[in-house]
Amino acid sequence: IIVLLATLDNRIEREIYIDRVAEDFGVTKENLTAEVNIQIKKATKYRRQKDNRSAMENLGKNLFAEGRNAHFKIMKIEDDIITLLLNFPQYSTDFEKEISPDDFMTEFNKKVYELLIAEIKRDPTAEPLLGISQELSETEMGKLSAKIKDGRSFDVDRGKIKELAAGLKTEKNRVLLQEVRQLDDDSFNATLAKLKNKEK
Repeated sequence: IIVLLATLDNRIEREIYIDRVAEDFGVTKENLTAEVNIQIKKATKYRRQKDNRSAMENLGKNLFAEGRNAHFKIMKIEDDIITLLLNFPQYSTDFEKEISPDDFMTEFNKKVYELLIAEIKRDPTAEPLLGISQELSETEMGKLSAKIKDGRSFDVDRGKIKELAAGLKTEKNRVLLQEVRQLDDDSFNATLAKLKNKEK
């Protein structure tokens, strides 16, 4: 995501997306901005080392468009899943069969999904959002309350849940592949070392 944010040339547009990503991932705007600025410097240095500047710029635009679309699709699918679960808690078992918390890419949605599933199991007759309110900030509760209003226009059945689950997994794989393509040698080796350490 930092790589994608760094490719936004328009500073105002970049700040808008930084705000949204910082909120979704629960990180401070300052830290995310600093990381993006580091990435921008790396990207600038990288471009200077290339003889064919225009070819590299075109490649960067293509990579950004593909990655940005995939990230937005994931956010939309995750939002739809949370909206449906809030409005149709009676389908929680079907959601749990099809979708694991690890299928989510945004930490906020993953957290909310886990809380909702656990709360609905604890008391299927209660309002799930009220049950998890102690675990969320006022801002987070506001975001989720809006989803209850949005959900009134939704229909849900097991087919819709399967469709969302398949879409989420497909888009997540696409984003992860995109991120792997953009790893430099040092980042790739560091990631590989982490994976090896996990296996031990």
